[in-house]
Amino acid sequence: MMNLKVKVYDGVKYETESKKVYEHIYNEVMKLEIKVMSDEEIFADGFDEVDEYKEYAIMTFADGSTSTFRNSHIDIFKV
Repeated sequence: MMNLKVKVYDGVKYETESKKVYEHIYNEVMKLEIKVMSDEEIFADGFDEVDEYKEYAIMTFADGSTSTFRNSHIDIFKV
């Protein structure tokens, strides 16, 4: 299992004007996957915002639950 720190930005992290707005440590992460998904897939999964680069970070936790993030808006660090 892993503990991961996620830093969230107010825009695309690759753009110099983007600022970190939130940070959180997630515990008991079993798997981290970076996946390319179409906008249609994301909307079908119930999300209302898409990643500009169509990249998503998906964490799977020990209890089987998942969290999905727009990868272009976060940085992830193992802690």
